[in-house]
Amino acid sequence: MAASPVASYFGRAYSNTPVNHGYLIRVKSASAVLPDSMFTDTASYQLDAKYQQYQKQSIADPTDINTGEEGDTEVEDPASSGKSIYLCFLAEDAETVTAWLDALGSRGFHAAFYFTEEALSRSGDQLRRIVASGSAVGLIPGIGRGAAERLAAMNRTLFAEAGIKTRLVFGADGDAAALRAAGYCPLSPIIDRAEYGLGSSGAANTLLGQIGKRRGPVSVWLGSDVTAGALRAFLASAAEEEDRLPAMTETAF
Repeated sequence: MAASPVASYFGRAYSNTPVNHGYLIRVKSASAVLPDSMFTDTASYQLDAKYQQYQKQSIADPTDINTGEEGDTEVEDPASSGKSIYLCFLAEDAETVTAWLDALGSRGFHAAFYFTEEALSRSGDQLRRIVASGSAVGLIPGIGRGAAERLAAMNRTLFAEAGIKTRLVFGADGDAAALRAAGYCPLSPIIDRAEYGLGSSGAANTLLGQIGKRRGPVSVWLGSDVTAGALRAFLASAAEEEDRLPAMTETAF
């Protein structure tokens, strides 16, 4: 198998698991903390979602056949391809976060989940699921002096639990400059919905309307007052609009 010499050359282990549409190969180091079973469950779901999306696109957009006839070339309207929406949540209650992850996963969408130091310390399994699903983890250091030291400690916890570190942070506006100077990427959301929450389909439609009025990618801070039903309604409408919901990255904005 092709993975065997590659893994051997770099001193890595690998696993080979049959899934619905082929084989899932995972190459990992000895420090990997995510069990193969959890990795396979999450990754295979994502692969299925991507495969179904590819199949739908192949049917909807067949390859054009050159008939030799002259005519105007149809140019795709960029506005018709939807927006890139970066949803950002405050991850406090484990059961609520699980419901959000289920809703996002059912659509193949991603988001960013920001943890306080206390929430981070009790969320090992959830952190591993977030990372394996392709979503992002951010940190909330709190206010006051010593934010850089707290973030360093939180990153050590994150690495021990999920094998990653992050520079995504959420802090008070007054701390943004200091956080950037320390090498972090503070969130500055284009839309802040935390005060209003997202608790109904009406609120979901309102948020989608706000996003539609913005140009380019849109970051949204939702806080923690988000019901699973309202989130599912929002995601369904976003899918109809052909919007994309990637995970927040350090270079997205």
